[in-house]
Order: sequence, then structure tokens, then C-alpha cells
Amino acid sequence: MIVDSPDLVRKFVAASQKGWEASAREPDAAVEASLKLYPDLSREMLREGLRISLEEQLHTPATKGHPIGWTDEGDWNKMLEVLKSYSGLTPKEPSAYYTNQFIAE
Repeated sequence: MIVDSPDLVRKFVAASQKGWEASAREPDAAVEASLKLYPDLSREMLREGLRISLEEQLHTPATKGHPIGWTDEGDWNKMLEVLKSYSGLTPKEPSAYYTNQFIAE
């Protein structure tokens, strides 16, 4: 997809960033929008899941100050080391799993 349709990937990434930015600005509206799509879900569960995502997962200390979606190779190295230690798999180099080329700084 990156090779064959880079403009599509760029647009998808930009739209995803806008969605996360809107969710951060108006989390209650994000929860309500989610409930319109998935009315059987719990409002409280969605609200807490969004809070965790925004406060604890959207950025790491290494990605603070970068746009939403930008990732750090050091973070990938740590995560892949955990995967290797606990799964017995031998992961590829971090660059095999991510790119920041579509994240506008």
C-alpha cells in the first residue's frame, strides 16, 4: 500500500490524526459518536478507554512534542525486546514495522 498508493496512505494518516485531535479536544463528543456506531457498548467503558488512550497511550516520553502518530525507534526497540523475551519470536528490525514518512511534522 505504501509503495502502490502513497497518496492514499498520506490521506488516511491525516484523517486519523484529525480524528484523534478532535477526540482529545472533545472526548464526550467522541464517545457519543462511537455510541451512534456501536449502541450496545457501554458509555463508561468507551469514556475510560478513550481517557486511557489519550493520557497513557497516544504519546510516550520520546514522542511528546511530535504529531499524533509519530513513533520513536527507541520505543519500538523496547517493545520488540519484550516481544522477543516473552514470545520466543525473533522480530525484525524496527523499521520493518513502522515509518514516520506520512506524519507531517
